[in-house]
Amino acid sequence: MIQQTVTLPDKDYQLFLELVKHFSWEVDNQPVTKSDESILLDKNIIAMLEKRAKTPNHLCISEEESNRRLNEL
Repeated sequence: MIQQTVTLPDKDYQLFLELVKHFSWEVDNQPVTKSDESILLDKNIIAMLEKRAKTPNHLCISEEESNRRLNEL
């Protein structure tokens, strides 16, 4: 298992927590604060995120479309 530290902009924090719930990622059992969130991601998820990070912006969907799709799940 790979442990990864992620830094998020404040505006994306709630969306990230929704993703944590959706993908059933493990969260460290220590008390969690907004500035100290520990999430464990496996190597397949990290590889997918690294690949997606290289996607040109013009091929990405908007925040509103992303939220709509998440709500449909």
